[in-house]
This record gives sequence, structure tokens and C-alpha cells, in this order.
Amino acid sequence: MPTLPSPPCKLFDGPSAHGPLERLSRNVGLVGNTSPFNSTGHPALTIPVGFVPAQDDEKIKLPTGLQLAGKKFTGDIECLKVGAAWEKAYDWKSL
Repeated sequence: MPTLPSPPCKLFDGPSAHGPLERLSRNVGLVGNTSPFNSTGHPALTIPVGFVPAQDDEKIKLPTGLQLAGKKFTGDIECLKVGAAWEKAYDWKSL
């Protein structure tokens, strides 16, 4: 699954001009794909898989990741092996 459901948004120009709720609201839902594994203790690993257009400017390309999850208590090594195999087989910067 994707690590984040969408690319990051542009930072505020002058963040002190924006209240905490406005700043925090931009992050709502971003951890929806990662928090279940944090809560359950399943091992998870993010691997870089290429680039996606930025939300605010499609000419800007931002790195994107794919999250791998393994079996609880025994899946750590498998996640690392898959990540190492991906890194060896693909140059993610060219994808």
C-alpha cells in the first residue's frame, strides 16, 4: 500500500499567521496507512518507488513510497529482504 495517501502539500508562507487547527488540519488522514501497524506491532517498511506530482504544482516531482507489512513477531527479516531485493533490482530515482 502507499505509505501516504497523497503527496505532501506546500508549507505555509509565514506559518505564524495560521492557527494550530489550520496547520494540523492539513495532516488529517496522512497516517491512515501507517498507524494500524504502529498500533498492532506488525513490522512495516517503506521503500522508495519513484516520484509523483506535487499537489500544488504538477511540474514538481516528489518521492513516493510503498509500504510493506509483515507478520507480527516474525516478519521483520522478510520485510528487510524484500526491501533489499527491491533496492538491488530497481533504481527508484529513474522510475
